[in-house]
Amino acid sequence: MLWTTVPTLLTFAAYFILAAVSPQQATAPATAAATWVTMLGPCASLIGFVIYLVVLSKLLEALGSGAASIALACVGAFLPLINLLVFLSAHSRAIKRLKQEGLSIGLLGAKIPRREFDPFEEIDGQR
Repeated sequence: MLWTTVPTLLTFAAYFILAAVSPQQATAPATAAATWVTMLGPCASLIGFVIYLVVLSKLLEALGSGAASIALACVGAFLPLINLLVFLSAHSRAIKRLKQEGLSIGLLGAKIPRREFDPFEEIDGQR
């Protein structure tokens, strides 16, 4: 979920910069800069939300959900409490699927077993 974290951090940075350039102490160029910084926060949030919708739809598609289920989840993403429930439901389904595939799940994600790489290994009878 790194793609949703980056716009959120940009939003906090934009509001922090806006607080540093307060309108009471600002001159004309600083006020113009504060206006641009004010517009960065909502834009970063919108970009993060769009990325969230794309990632959610791809995750549900990979889990085998139908088109109607994906559409309902994306519509539910616009409602604050429903958004959280949709995310937790998709997360738990993904965890169950990874455990079914034999992967162990840790705090930072799945622990994928390492495999030795042999560059000279034959793949489909080709070298």
